[in-house]
Amino acid sequence: MLAMVIGVLVFCLGICLVGNFRGLANWMLEHTPSLINSGGASVTTFRLVGVVAIVVGFFWVATALPEIL
Repeated sequence: MLAMVIGVLVFCLGICLVGNFRGLANWMLEHTPSLINSGGASVTTFRLVGVVAIVVGFFWVATALPEIL
């Protein structure tokens, strides 16, 4: 059940990044340089991270389904 919850949260984070809902990707771009050197990163970089998060979340959910069913 925990894997399902984590998968759904990661999937939702990916959806929010891809759609840049509430400016999440922009916010991450503004606040990331304080943690790491962002180099040539742009908002598109964080949107692509969202695509990867969607795939990872999908696989978390897919592997959790046998435990629930």
